[in-house]
Amino acid sequence: MRRTARKDAQLGGKTIRQGDKVVMYFGSANRDPAQFDRADQLDLARSPLDHIAFGNGPHVCLGQHIARIEIDAMLVEVLSRMEEVERTAPPEWLASNFISGPRTMPVKFRAGPRRG
Repeated sequence: MRRTARKDAQLGGKTIRQGDKVVMYFGSANRDPAQFDRADQLDLARSPLDHIAFGNGPHVCLGQHIARIEIDAMLVEVLSRMEEVERTAPPEWLASNFISGPRTMPVKFRAGPRRG
């Protein structure tokens, strides 16, 4: 997602000169302390949930609505069966400049019956 500045600009109190290379990290926006309290903590109940995982504006992901339905369905099926969930080790973060998220997050749980 690297771009070259076409003209001088100010962004976040920093000067960007014409010709400078600028990189946007989508993952960092979802951890912006100016937007989210405790931005570095995983909070599945975060509200409002104004993240940009699927982009926005002219760059929005056209499949985002289907992806959200699929994610919701998967989480309902998996999480409704997991009882007594406990983290067994600290999560290991993915070292990437493009995709941000946990690489591993070891947990143990007791499998419960299917609900619903």
